Amino acid sequence: LYGQLLQEAVRELSAEQDSLPLPGPGEPVELPRIELPIPSNIPESYVEHLPTRLALYQRLAQVTGRAQVKEIEEELRDRFGPLPEAVERLLQLVGLKALAATVDVESIAQSAEGITVHFRNPVGSARVALQRALGPSVNVGNLRLTISQRELGDDWLSRLTRILERLRVFRSRLQIAAV
Repeated sequence: LYGQLLQEAVRELSAEQDSLPLPGPGEPVELPRIELPIPSNIPESYVEHLPTRLALYQRLAQVTGRAQVKEIEEELRDRFGPLPEAVERLLQLVGLKALAATVDVESIAQSAEGITVHFRNPVGSARVALQRALGPSVNVGNLRLTISQRELGDDWLSRLTRILERLRVFRSRLQIAAV
């Protein structure tokens, strides 16, 4: 939530400074919303200087590719030392968000039943093939897929990442087949 608010504020300030309108319908899609109960932040004890910490949050809010996450991770290690667990989780979430953006995901949220991934566009006739590609642990619908909490287990963040990676491979094969 903090990252989303920061991203919106940065976009608004940039638009005001450049006198450019905010992105509208037909322009590049925003990054997906991630609503997962994972404590993730940059602790004050790790980056003491507030403006530096805010600049890092701003950079993380603008990440659109997983390679950028790796670059920021390396920079953090070089400048501030070994990553605390909260920072590692933050980088995982930013990487997950960047991956989700590549597969047309609008949001990812966790509930008592499990994790639901909402798509921006309907899956349509590819639903059955997608269900086969993702396996029986994932329930594929037209506008979302759901993974039960029981199927995810303790290492659910890694499992969710693997599912999104399989979804990316599926979509790229679908695009190749369409050409």
